[in-house]
Amino acid sequence: MARGKAVSDQSLSASRGKATMEDLGENTTVLSTLRSLNNFISQCVGGGSGLDIPTSAPGSLQMQYQQSMQREVDRNQELLTRIWQLQEREAGAEEKMQEQLERSRQCQQSLDATNKRLREKEDSLAQAGETINTLKGRISELQWNVVDQEMRV
Repeated sequence: MARGKAVSDQSLSASRGKATMEDLGENTTVLSTLRSLNNFISQCVGGGSGLDIPTSAPGSLQMQYQQSMQREVDRNQELLTRIWQLQEREAGAEEKMQEQLERSRQCQQSLDATNKRLREKEDSLAQAGETINTLKGRISELQWNVVDQEMRV
């Protein structure tokens, strides 16, 4: 049974990542239905069901029926508790996912700004390189002029 529960928990946690607002509506419907069923069963067990159980039926049959109904009530309560726990986990996971999305968005903005600054610096370096090459050419030209003037003198 524990292995089946683990497999069930794994498949349930895998499907939780795909939850949508429709799932929340369906969960609410399931909760409402389970509550109604639970109330009905509680009324049946409590004797307010309106079901006529013949008084000639053996007491053990009625006792078995009541025990069976009580087990159903207990099972439904456990299911409701499990649903609430899963909804709380889902809400927590949704909150964490939203926080991660926000951090991711902020990191992307920071990365974009850093890339922009990098492009600006690369452009500035390229411009500085062009200026350096122009100045080297000018220096070379001036050196030739000096050599030329010295030869004339």
